[in-house]
Amino acid sequence: MELVLRLHRHMREQKRPYDVEFDMDPVCWTQCPDSFSLLRVQRDRWQRGLWEALWAHRKMWFNPRYGRIGVVALPYFLLFEALAPIIEVFSYAFVIVLALTGQLDLRFLALFLLVALLYGAVVSVTALSIELFMRVHFRRPVDRIALLLTALGENFGFRQWHAWVRFLAIFRLGRRRGQWGSMTRRKIRARGF
Repeated sequence: MELVLRLHRHMREQKRPYDVEFDMDPVCWTQCPDSFSLLRVQRDRWQRGLWEALWAHRKMWFNPRYGRIGVVALPYFLLFEALAPIIEVFSYAFVIVLALTGQLDLRFLALFLLVALLYGAVVSVTALSIELFMRVHFRRPVDRIALLLTALGENFGFRQWHAWVRFLAIFRLGRRRGQWGSMTRRKIRARGF
């Protein structure tokens, strides 16, 4: 992300025409961690990397000089990605405080959670559907069903754990700048799709 932001910034400041395009056939892939502890390390690292990239290019935030990257993309990443775990964790804490003080309307909470979970499921299933429509990686119906169930189930526990990990990463920003740590990897067996 930081490299792409640096390219955008440089080309805009040099007033040179350019294009940064998306390639559906990547030349590299991210290997998924094998355990929750490694996943936690990876997501911590990604959250810190997001903040470091945003901070390094903060002069681009909301700045029309940098086009849609400055006016749309960076504000989106700041408000909906970087700040999201802070808002989410404080929201959970606020609900607990309301419940403990007897100020929580359980009917409203149930309806709100239902709408939030349905929205999250719709977003996940839509993204999955687009991927499956654009590129057929998973031909077996059982694989597609497993992906669908995962997309629906991620909103129950995993999302909250993920928000907490990303929230805690924010407190390590200054201390571990540019330090990514090591990631244990297993050899990948080739498998046809």
